[in-house]
Amino acid sequence: MGLVVPFSSFIILALIYIRAGKYSSLINRNIKEALNFQITLFLISIIFVLAYLSLGLLALVIPVIAFFILIFVLFEIVVAIIKASNGETHHIKYSLKMIK
Repeated sequence: MGLVVPFSSFIILALIYIRAGKYSSLINRNIKEALNFQITLFLISIIFVLAYLSLGLLALVIPVIAFFILIFVLFEIVVAIIKASNGETHHIKYSLKMIK
């Protein structure tokens, strides 16, 4: 959803966190992890845009790196869905822990 409407995934997660986070500790933990992951991806995308605009010919490497990050993101989403369906929380190692 975040690819179609900017910031929609962050806004939807924040609304779920505000509304449903107090009722279930599992939802609370998973939403915090998802929000931290979204914030990390947003910061990475800002860095990539700035690098793409400032590097010139080296900017040709940035789309390749972005492709591998996309594959990593899709993998993390699938693993998180599987763990959430089993009642577990998936901790993403490389995301910043902004929301605790």
